[in-house]
Amino acid sequence: MTAGRRPYVLLTNDDGIDAPGLHALADALAPDYDLLIVAPHVERSATGHAISVLKNLRLERYERGGAHWGWSFEGRPADCVKVAVTTISPDRPFDLVLAGINAGQNLGVNVLYSGTVAAAREGVIFGIASIAFSVVYRDPDRVPYATGARVAVELTRRVVERGLPPGVLLNVNVPDLPYDALQGYAVTRQGRSYFRDKFERVQGDLEGRAIFRNVGDRFAASPDGQFDLDDQAIAQRRVSVTPLHVDATAHHHVRSVQDLFRPQGPQSPPGA
Repeated sequence: MTAGRRPYVLLTNDDGIDAPGLHALADALAPDYDLLIVAPHVERSATGHAISVLKNLRLERYERGGAHWGWSFEGRPADCVKVAVTTISPDRPFDLVLAGINAGQNLGVNVLYSGTVAAAREGVIFGIASIAFSVVYRDPDRVPYATGARVAVELTRRVVERGLPPGVLLNVNVPDLPYDALQGYAVTRQGRSYFRDKFERVQGDLEGRAIFRNVGDRFAASPDGQFDLDDQAIAQRRVSVTPLHVDATAHHHVRSVQDLFRPQGPQSPPGA
């Protein structure tokens, strides 16, 4: 980043261009950063790292307060990052990609489903430092966006000043608390919590055509006492900061898989 200029930041999300979390994040960062906002035109939660190929996708100016504020895009969260980097702003590189503030936690296995995390991951694929922000909530009418925004300002400043390792994104989850009640930050590992599926039949029967709706919810499965896991940090009233990377190789197990291709025991001669 060139000294003396404001950092250039791409904001996106998976809750859609109208989402209050995106607006809270933009309002908190606008005094210190140059922002480009590109977000899905509707909610795209739990779409993971899906992208749109060979489809017509509408890009429209989005106004707020009577002025151009951002761009609404018909694609998925990862598509929003792609179109911003390659088409909307091809001549000015981004210093950061920030995704969120997501309404609801992205912990454990849920990072694989999350469009918020996928948008940050797409930023890393382009070689841009990226952070995904999510807030836990119990009451949908009282989502702690203000707390999430203050956390986002603090962590964004640190990343701008100190950087991130190449290929690494931060998955940040904030407890459902006022900012002053937080018990600090915890650098965590991805936990074991997962989405417990529950399909309710809405219409029809199993002998013909039926319509179902998945009304499941997050299930905390990480064992007590493992304090370096993301969901345990939330239980301790701390902000969970999990470094993730794009490389999904199980590096510690490469050698054991190689053993599958090594001979075992005495070998019969060819043709025996």
